[in-house]
Amino acid sequence: MKFKILLVLLLLLAMTAGAFLWWAFSPLLFNEEVQDELDPELRARLEAQRQVDNRRVSNDEDVETSDPVTEVDDSGVMTRGPFEVTGTPNHPAKGQVEIIRSPEETLLHYMNYEGTNGPDLFVYLAKDLEANEYIDLGEQKGNRGNIIYGVPLDVDLSEYKYILTWCKALGVLFDYAEIK
Repeated sequence: MKFKILLVLLLLLAMTAGAFLWWAFSPLLFNEEVQDELDPELRARLEAQRQVDNRRVSNDEDVETSDPVTEVDDSGVMTRGPFEVTGTPNHPAKGQVEIIRSPEETLLHYMNYEGTNGPDLFVYLAKDLEANEYIDLGEQKGNRGNIIYGVPLDVDLSEYKYILTWCKALGVLFDYAEIK
């Protein structure tokens, strides 16, 4: 009788451990590609902004081309970036992120993003790389592609230095972009 109870307990322990291991490591086996698209009107406004910026740069040799903040006079659209995505030693990543701000919305736009998939991943705006103070922008939509996340309009972006991909369950940084 004791042998049967012990066998059942070992079986339950093995099933629990197996379920945890599948939850934790199976995302590493699968890539999830997302191809979000900007609203056509916003995309047109951004393209107009980029054309104006290109004309300014070509007409004024004193303008620094590395300035990550640009703005179109009448559209109210401002972009910051793009900022390079940096992986961590165990979670390689690449791509870029830009911040798009209009009177109607603020967006994080990941472009050509390639990151490591994992369990319980979220995107944060954070003040440090340890995610001590952050704003949760939601669960990661995918680990490949062009991905858009909304940012609450009342967020003061000047207070946040990093965009993080963070594993909540394990408290691990997967990748980040520094907002300069």
